[in-house]
Amino acid sequence: MGNSLSKFHPQLKYLVPVITSLTIILSGCSLVDKMFGNSPEQTEQAKQEEKPEKIPKQLEELDLTLENLFKTLGGPTAVTSQEQQQGNSKNQSTQNQNQQESPFQSQEQAQKQQQTGNNSPQNKNGQQTEQSAQPSDPWQQTAADIESLHSAWNDYMPEITQKGASKELLDKFSDALNNLTKAVETKDKNKTMLAANNLYAGVAEMYALYKIKTVPGLKLLIYHTRNVILNSAIDNWSETMTARDELKAAWSLVRTTLEGQKEREVKLDLSISELDKVIKEKNIDLIEIKGKLILANIESLQKSLKEASR
Repeated sequence: MGNSLSKFHPQLKYLVPVITSLTIILSGCSLVDKMFGNSPEQTEQAKQEEKPEKIPKQLEELDLTLENLFKTLGGPTAVTSQEQQQGNSKNQSTQNQNQQESPFQSQEQAQKQQQTGNNSPQNKNGQQTEQSAQPSDPWQQTAADIESLHSAWNDYMPEITQKGASKELLDKFSDALNNLTKAVETKDKNKTMLAANNLYAGVAEMYALYKIKTVPGLKLLIYHTRNVILNSAIDNWSETMTARDELKAAWSLVRTTLEGQKEREVKLDLSISELDKVIKEKNIDLIEIKGKLILANIESLQKSLKEASR
């Protein structure tokens, strides 16, 4: 028996350092975790931080209301018809409450419009058409949108402040909202839509404060694309070129964050290249067409990302 143990003794002496080293390593794991901030509590916190955050309803309302304003004025919009209907239903209640006291339309103007509508041939014959069901003056709906924007921003400011938004961002958004309100008073569509898009840039920045799967950078792509369309429509080619360059730069960053969206990524990339071509030709009609296709492709990509995150 003694001879048997003596045979294994030379081998056992080599295992002792290995076992000792493993013991030290395992016992030191907790120390390493603490040194590098990997305590169980922090690990759990990291897992929680990976979960997508829920977007506040006030921010979504700001987003949809701006899109509704673009649609009302015949501008480029970037939401689905279902989302648009949701935005319309929210704004309709605001319009009903504030129609008489809106600063953009006096009671005399409202009565005059009502009298004109009552004397129209359609009303005399009791006929209803889809056109007559819509407000005769798009600025009436736009005024309701402005009321909704101010209300949503008033409710959202405390929350976005707690989220860590800078004072600069808050002031910039408030100024942009006031500038949009003043633009609506002029009833100049191009001026109003440019002001609305400047406000939308603030919405895009606020989305970036949240961890969401739909990539906040896509909102910036919408902003730059609309800037291209709106500035080209008024022959402001220097701003159009600047917006084009900013769109391409933003896209080069956004596409690196996309996962599992190769087909839609390629489609959006090609549509941006197509827009670049017609900008060089300074063809306003084609710029609008190509720009709206980009917005549609962004919408499709956002929808796909939402579905993938479920």
